[in-house]
Amino acid sequence: MIITASPHEALSHHLVATGADRMRHGAPQALYTAVAALTGLAEIRGSHATYSHLRPTRWRAWVVTSTHLAFVEFEFDGDDYDAQEEANRLDPAYRQSRAGERLVSAWARPLVTALRLMSGGIDRDHTTAGPTGAFRLNQIAVEFADGTTVPAEETETLLLPMHRAEGDSLRWDDFVAAVRAGSPYLTLELTADPPFQTPI
Repeated sequence: MIITASPHEALSHHLVATGADRMRHGAPQALYTAVAALTGLAEIRGSHATYSHLRPTRWRAWVVTSTHLAFVEFEFDGDDYDAQEEANRLDPAYRQSRAGERLVSAWARPLVTALRLMSGGIDRDHTTAGPTGAFRLNQIAVEFADGTTVPAEETETLLLPMHRAEGDSLRWDDFVAAVRAGSPYLTLELTADPPFQTPI
């Protein structure tokens, strides 16, 4: 399989994450090849990615095609290892090698087997007044027919970026909408809030 210029450009819109500095960071090339292998370069309809910059740098990407949800996680032996750092290291003037990489997880599951979308919260845009204010599901997880929950960790959910760059909210909306559109059997469950605490 060859990632030509056009698919590479398409992937570059999805293999990007917002850091704590509200800057967009492009993913290293290893994520491109893994996502391409899992999706067969099918059109991506929604995506979400996270970037943890301290050594080992950890990249996670979820991508949704019309038929599958795919996930890739890599660790890189270095701080702040992103596409720019990788390009710098490949520059002969730097005389550095790429950071060591470790594939942690990579899979694709058919969306038609997704049975339940769970949301632990609703993010409301309080800057708009009245009933037309924007909102979006947050803290989401997806459960499949075989009992697998994504993300796999019991205490983890997929979250909107805490420090968002421009376009992050729309990207998140596209991601959630693509998951919802992928399965005719998908139900939605909002997590109930705990009871009110009676003041002592």
